Parts: sequence; structure tokens; C-alpha cells
Amino acid sequence: MKIDPIRATKFATMLKKFSSAQPSIPTLDPPDAEAPDGIGALITGFMMWDATPALATTALAAIRRETVDFNELRVLLEGEVVSIIGAKYPHAFERAERLHRSLNDVYKRQHRTSLDHLRSLGRREQRTYVEGISCIVPFVAHRTLVGAFQHPLVPIDDTTVEALHMQGIADPLATTDLVTAWMHKHVKADDAPRVHRALLAFTEDAWKSAGRSGFRLRENLRDRHEKSGIVARPKLPPEAVAPVGDGVPAGTQPLNSGGMPNRPSAHPTRVPLQIVARPLVRPLAVAPVVAPAPPVAKIEIKPLVKAAAKLPAKSIEKSSAKPAQGGSKQGKKPAKLVKSKPSVTARAKALAASKKSAKKVTKRAVRSPVKTKAKAKVQSKSKKR
Repeated sequence: MKIDPIRATKFATMLKKFSSAQPSIPTLDPPDAEAPDGIGALITGFMMWDATPALATTALAAIRRETVDFNELRVLLEGEVVSIIGAKYPHAFERAERLHRSLNDVYKRQHRTSLDHLRSLGRREQRTYVEGISCIVPFVAHRTLVGAFQHPLVPIDDTTVEALHMQGIADPLATTDLVTAWMHKHVKADDAPRVHRALLAFTEDAWKSAGRSGFRLRENLRDRHEKSGIVARPKLPPEAVAPVGDGVPAGTQPLNSGGMPNRPSAHPTRVPLQIVARPLVRPLAVAPVVAPAPPVAKIEIKPLVKAAAKLPAKSIEKSSAKPAQGGSKQGKKPAKLVKSKPSVTARAKALAASKKSAKKVTKRAVRSPVKTKAKAKVQSKSKKR
């Protein structure tokens, strides 16, 4: 016997209770917009997924304030999106990463961040395209189709299923996919907008009743399913990098032996739009700037030579041969003389003195033969007389 995931009687009672509720559904469209924007509806769906309309309104206001357009939101990193919507937003990082990958997938397919091309297609083609966007979940896909293209659908997420289970409406082992299929089968197209608004108000009421642990509703559902052996919805898949300029729809990348898309890059969060091999360029070696050395002062030697010429050579030799201090005393051997090396000035003085003495000697040697010849002539003349 097949058991329905939803108890129809209790579900009808819930609809009567919340049928008059008119929750404020947030939007990114300007008030004078002719038609709702598809990308705006997709971003709104991501903010409402496993959250409440009130939280989504606050997050969309922050996005509108911090970004210029949808393309700027697309190029932001996941951490930057988290900083905009707030780190305490329910499942903030997973939400930001799925939004980032979905927007980049739309851009790779259409070369712009827009879904306006879907308006000329039929409902079946629209639904196939939106549900095939990378990293999108059924709730966000259905919320995009309802908000932008008026499809008669009832978006369901894990938080809604857990709230229905808490009220005894949903079966404990009912999954989100089973509840979504049941809604599409039993809810008429004309009643879909009313049922959607009632479920939004019902989920928000359950969230308020849970208090600060409202974001734990989804985790409670998944924990219960895992204990029962039910395979929960897979987590965020690894990043799949397609070749440059491919235009291949999402989900058609080649798979490896483990059944996962091939990943040329190991980076877990960023989807590169183009992978270009660039040659490594070594930085130019810049020689350090050396300050010029200060000019060396020239030593004038001429006045030193003149002063040294006045001193006799003997005094210079005596000064260089002085004994060291603490000479020989009685009963002790005389200390050895320590010859100190003459300084530059002493050498210059000795050299000048030696040159001067050599000049005097040569002058005497030159004059002596002249004087002797003169004396010899005088003596010879005196003898002849």
C-alpha cells in the first residue's frame, strides 16, 4: 500500500487557517518595471530558500544598496556576498556559492546576465532551461518561474517540509522531492498562487515559534532522514570548469571514474570564465642605488717637506733609536730596544734632509777642482816673475 507524503485532511485545515494571509514577497524589480526580471526573481529565490520573506527583504535591500547591477553581483566573490547579506544569515556561505555559480552559468550561456530570452519560449522550454542552471535547487527554480514567468507551481524547500512534519501534516520520512511532486499533482493551477502564499505564511509562523533555532529546521529534517537510511539531497557539487568559449549547458561536462565532473583546477569556490596560459615573466633586477663616495681630501706634502728640511738628519736617526720605556735597572738585564716604524711625516723629513745634504756635497765636489786650478795658475805666475 502506497502512503502519501502529505495527509490531505490536515493539509486542507492548514490552508483554511492561512488562506487569508498575504505575506510580503520581496522583489528586486523597480516599481515602474513593465515585467519582472528573471535574474531578479532568481536572486530573490536564493534569498528566500530555507529562510523567511522578512529575512529575504533585508538581504535584498543590502544587495541593492551595495551593488550597481546584476553583473556586479555576479563577479563578487562568495565571501563578499556573505559580507553583504550578513554572516549570520541562514546557510550564508552555501547560499552565496550557489548564487555565484548560477549567475556565472547564465553568463556563459548567454554572454550576459539576463533571462529575457526565455520570454519568447514556451513554458516547457522555460522550465527545462531554469531547472538546468548550475547549482540551482528546485525551490529557487520554481520560485524564479513563478515570479518572472507566472508558472502555476508551489515551491517547496526543506524548512517547509519540516514545518509540515511538526504539525503532523507530512510523513516523517517524506522528502522534499516527494512533497513537491504531491503538490504538483493535487494542487490545481488556479489554486497554486493561494497555496504558495499560505505555505509561506505557515513556514514563517513555524520559524518564529522555533526562535533562534529556526535555521535548524532543515538540519533536523536531514538528520532524521540519514538515521532512517534515506539519501538526502546531495550537498554542493564540486566546481566543474568547462573549456573556453564552450556554451555547453550545465551538467553536460565529462565525468571521471567517481561520477563527478572533471576539475582541472583545485580551487573550491571560484568559477573561471576563461583559462588562459600566460608565460611566466621574471621581474627585472634593479641594481641598488649606491650613494657617491665623499671626495678624498688631498694631503699637501710641500710644507711638510720644507719643515723636515730644517731638521738635521742626525736628530731624526736618534729619535728613531730611542729605547722603550722602563729601561734597564740595577740587577736586571737591559730591555731590548723597540724600533718604532717612522711615520709618513718622519720619512718625508728624513728624505728631504738627505737630499739637501747630498746637494751640499755635490756643490763642494764641483767647486774644489776650480779653486785648485786657479791657485795653480797664480803660483805658476809668481814663479815666472
